[in-house]
Amino acid sequence: MKILVLNNSTSKGGAAKAANRILESVMCVDNNIQCEIIADKIQKTKSYHKNVNHSASELFFRTAIDYFPRLLLTDTKKGRYSFWFIGKQLNDFIKNYKPDIIHLHWINEGFIEKDFFEFVNNWNIPIVVTMHDSWYFTGGCHITYDCEKYQNICKNCPQVKFDSIFNFAKRQFELKERLFTKNNFNFVAPSNWLKENAEKSTILKNSKIVNIPNPIDTNLFAAHEKAVAKVKLDLPINKRYILFGSSSFDENKGYSLFLKALENIKLRDDVEFLFFGSEFKHNVKFRYTNMGYIDNEERLSYVYAAADFTIVPSLQENLSNVIMESLASKTPVIAFNVGGNCDMIKNKFNGFLIEDISSDSLRRTIEEALQVGNKEFMDNNARKYVVENFDYKVIGQKYLNLYKEILGKNNG
Repeated sequence: MKILVLNNSTSKGGAAKAANRILESVMCVDNNIQCEIIADKIQKTKSYHKNVNHSASELFFRTAIDYFPRLLLTDTKKGRYSFWFIGKQLNDFIKNYKPDIIHLHWINEGFIEKDFFEFVNNWNIPIVVTMHDSWYFTGGCHITYDCEKYQNICKNCPQVKFDSIFNFAKRQFELKERLFTKNNFNFVAPSNWLKENAEKSTILKNSKIVNIPNPIDTNLFAAHEKAVAKVKLDLPINKRYILFGSSSFDENKGYSLFLKALENIKLRDDVEFLFFGSEFKHNVKFRYTNMGYIDNEERLSYVYAAADFTIVPSLQENLSNVIMESLASKTPVIAFNVGGNCDMIKNKFNGFLIEDISSDSLRRTIEEALQVGNKEFMDNNARKYVVENFDYKVIGQKYLNLYKEILGKNNG
């Protein structure tokens, strides 16, 4: 079986991380499968990473044509909108490669052109699409927020300036309806929430959509003892830590809500915050340590393990890598009950799910979590739930079954 995986990048973003993990999980259960990830932007860290042939000027040109309309016509803090003006021509590459199945992930930022889908539809090449957000069934937005126009027709998009004049969303919506509804398409939603939304959409309501979560390597994200993790990171053993992945540029990640929750929070003297990701640059009354950007997953696993709780206050999530990584590292998570969070967090079993999306509810839940008397129970449940439901062997087998089902259907 020859699987060709297409994703914009091999290393940048949650979709790249998921694409790598899905491929590794499949090879974990069947090492005879030939799998490769073909990417536009490549940091070759794995043997299965391959780049498409292009010049630096071509890549810059395509990326610029994607970037500048977004900069001029959308509010980037509201999340990404992809206009899909340009993409790379991959038809000849596909003809030469001759894959049994093409597995698509995140294909935006000038990566894949529209004509690619005309080509694969005409050649009847089986397509698996793992959706990492809502883009495949909207007029261009990746995060829908409260908008439900995708259930009828996307037009006058609230995320795009002058859309009532230029009809960007409507034109792209109609194009996707024509391209993505062929019989050779098989859609995967990592969360039940995304599956339900896709099934409500005009574009995918009649398509095959299955729920297969993203996997995680539970040997890499391991149950390190907290004292060991703290020593590894040069942190005081006698401190308790609350972990937060800071992301000030994306309102959807709940950064401003998190900051407001901390304005009146009451913490004991032995409690501090750990931040990783974007540098934390705020004058606050509480103590914190900034771990910076972490690109080494082994080190990241120790950061999770050192914490008592991880905070993920996103306003919308598909299937959060941060939540899954934290739980696998035996650290419960505090999050709002949005998107796919409830697929991973069971309230007061392996974390806290907050129904009321507000800074006050977040603050009160953090304070409650720090007083919980059954912390070891929650720690153990966090790890156990991930191992049973999201481990490589579990998810790899599900994808392998899907591949075999598709090829059996096509060869039957």
